[in-house]
Amino acid sequence: MTHQTGVDVDYQALFQRASLAATLEACEECLTEIGQSLESVTAPADRARLLMCRARVRSNQWRTADVCDDARAAMRLFEMAGKREQAVDAASLGAAHASRLGELSLASELATKSILALDSVTDDLRVEIANRLGIFCYSFLDYDRAVEQFEASLAAAERIGDAGKIHRQLHNIADALLLAFRQSQLSRLEDRTELLDRAEVAVRRLLTEGTADMNLRSGGHRLLTEVLCERGRVDEA
Repeated sequence: MTHQTGVDVDYQALFQRASLAATLEACEECLTEIGQSLESVTAPADRARLLMCRARVRSNQWRTADVCDDARAAMRLFEMAGKREQAVDAASLGAAHASRLGELSLASELATKSILALDSVTDDLRVEIANRLGIFCYSFLDYDRAVEQFEASLAAAERIGDAGKIHRQLHNIADALLLAFRQSQLSRLEDRTELLDRAEVAVRRLLTEGTADMNLRSGGHRLLTEVLCERGRVDEA
């Protein structure tokens, strides 16, 4: 069989538009374009790239089950095409969304694939894969391990100098640390106030380094207020 490669599709630009699609109209426009391309493109790797673009749009729409399905299908196509790094990227996306669905067995299987390959991928992919592994841990209430993965993602984001992803990871770290502290309080474990120390450091860095728009979208000031309240500094909060 001769595969149509989809040379007329700019996958990077399409994925960028998919990432930014926020309105119903923008999402539908992207989905229509992707659907039309899927009707004509047959090369496995190119079909997988289109599915990852569609998963990105559906993620914006909170269509979690659909994102998981697209990610798993893309993973299989990337594997068929011998695209190992892209297959890991798709597996980690599937793991994050399967965990949000409470699908422990599927999420664990996909997360294991991602963990085993994490050390062999570039930092551009490591940022996303480690972040998704953090989401996997976070979804199953393992906040300590979530922090570890979010910190690994932060380190990769710092190495490539991506300010947006650095900001995202600082928020995720602070949020997970706050939840880890609350979990320890409910479990009546040892005093873990150092978690609040680390959360405050992360969120203050977030607010200092992030733009006003970034901080507005991420709710950074609300997160700082929660940390300060947990520390008993209510007037400052």
